[in-house]
Amino acid sequence: MRPLIPKFQIPKFASSAFKYTAANFLNAIVPILLLPVLTAYLSKEDYGLVSMFQVMIMIALPFIGLNSQGAIEREFFNDRYDFAEYITNAIAILSISGALIFLIFQIFGTTISLLVDFPVKFLWLVPTYCICHNVCEVLLSYWRVNNKPTTYGLFRVSRTLVEVGLSVFLVTVALKGWTGRLEGMAITAFIFGGLAIIFLFHARLMKFYWSAEQIKDILKFGVPLIPHTLGSVIMIYSDRIFITKMIGLADTGVYTVGYQVAMAISLLQSSFNLAWVPWFYEKLNQKSASINRQIVKFTYGYFLVILFCVAVLTISTPLIFKIFINKSYQDAIQFVFWIALGFAFDGMYKMVVNYIFYIKKTYIISLITLLTATLNLALNYILISRYGALGAAKATAISMFFEFVVVWWISKRIYPMPWLIKAN
Repeated sequence: MRPLIPKFQIPKFASSAFKYTAANFLNAIVPILLLPVLTAYLSKEDYGLVSMFQVMIMIALPFIGLNSQGAIEREFFNDRYDFAEYITNAIAILSISGALIFLIFQIFGTTISLLVDFPVKFLWLVPTYCICHNVCEVLLSYWRVNNKPTTYGLFRVSRTLVEVGLSVFLVTVALKGWTGRLEGMAITAFIFGGLAIIFLFHARLMKFYWSAEQIKDILKFGVPLIPHTLGSVIMIYSDRIFITKMIGLADTGVYTVGYQVAMAISLLQSSFNLAWVPWFYEKLNQKSASINRQIVKFTYGYFLVILFCVAVLTISTPLIFKIFINKSYQDAIQFVFWIALGFAFDGMYKMVVNYIFYIKKTYIISLITLLTATLNLALNYILISRYGALGAAKATAISMFFEFVVVWWISKRIYPMPWLIKAN
């Protein structure tokens, strides 16, 4: 039998949350520390090209793997199939979908290149990176549900350190410019994707058994989430495409620097969510009114804390830029507050959307995300036309607030919780 997550204890949950937060904070702070190097060696246009590469990765990721990591995490708690077989079939789906996306990039490379202003000869790196990245995420998902935050953190942080070290070498020593950053990302993903396969074999989680039933189950969970995932990508990354096409690559480069600083809030809330979800699912299974009240109180407290973190980051931003960022990128300061606020609303959204995930009505999430993504596209065009690149940051905050409010309202209706709690 697979190991079960132990009964929840406040100290243990706090310890796990701290470890996940520390791992993801280190994972975020290392690339931020890379900013002085990249902003010194890369022009604004070069940084814009790096940003567009990252945008293409995020757009391709939902189609490579088809959200199989989420299916793996859910199956761990359901215990219906042989878990090793389930993981192997998920990786088979990942491999096939990855090969198809690679083929699409080869056939339509010229069109894609013109759409995003990115050199066609480097497009093959996008699906290659995505395949390796998703293999790593399968392993990390397994460690998450088994409550192994230390192992999870070591793997994730090690990958980031190698990627940054290799990128710095290729950019500053090999003098490859912006392509050095791309190669650093791709080579590191390939190395750690191979290590992930080795770890899965060592844990006896690779059992080559093709199961149409399991593949159908994985696709049934993951495919309906593609619109949701893609919609989320549109909300987070379409701004750079709009800025590139409406203003220019140089502005995209400056905007991306501000975005990376603001992502400190994203990493904090994502880190917490990694620890929160397994406990959250386990506690909802108990159908306890007292635990439900505890969850609601904690949720409200979390809302206040994440907004406080935005305030702290906003106040600290000028100092961060003075110490770490090249003077030519100082205009990026104006973007940090709005983007950080958007990520705070996204963190609040994650606290309420988990109820919909729990009851498996993922189609609702997809519909809301598509609606929000449509709003985001319209806001990007309108606000960038009026405020320039700052309009993109405002569009991000407004869209994420809208999504949070709508999802909270719907989750209240389909999974009642004591949101109107009374003070004891």
